[in-house]
Amino acid sequence: SPPIRKLADLNKPAGTLPTTVSPSGADAQKSNCLRFAGLSFTVKTKKEGTKTILRDLGATVTSGHVLAILGPSGAGKTTLMNCLTLQSFGGSTTGTLELNNKPLTLRMFTSHCAVVTQQDFHWAFLTCREVLTYALELYGSTAAAARKAKVVEILSEMGLTDCADTKVGNQFMRGLS
Repeated sequence: SPPIRKLADLNKPAGTLPTTVSPSGADAQKSNCLRFAGLSFTVKTKKEGTKTILRDLGATVTSGHVLAILGPSGAGKTTLMNCLTLQSFGGSTTGTLELNNKPLTLRMFTSHCAVVTQQDFHWAFLTCREVLTYALELYGSTAAAARKAKVVEILSEMGLTDCADTKVGNQFMRGLS
């Protein structure tokens, strides 16, 4: 397996990044693959003209594997995540971003990917079950019965069945931990 690298080390040219983690045999054909190469993000500044926040990053991750992005404050973790989730703004993103060997589009992203943001933006007064139902209504076009079954399945898989009807809560209103 590839060595663990510091995020600061990831800001070196793509050729110095850890090797691709790929399944073999039949698993490789069933696997989804997210790949980015030559990914850079540049912003305009008043003093320097332009400043490169990310320079020539690249990695490949396949289904069943995790790509960890770790680093100190200001290392570019959030900027990288914004680029990978097609949510970068305030600058210019260059490079290649592919899902299953096809350029990643917003339409592909919304149908194949999901993001858990750094900040929790759930409505505090909804229950866990209501949040999942609402999310499935926004993302899917399946029938109501299928959505309800999917919510039950997710609650079970995540170990949330006992607290399915507990309000989510936030820093001002007690809820899920």
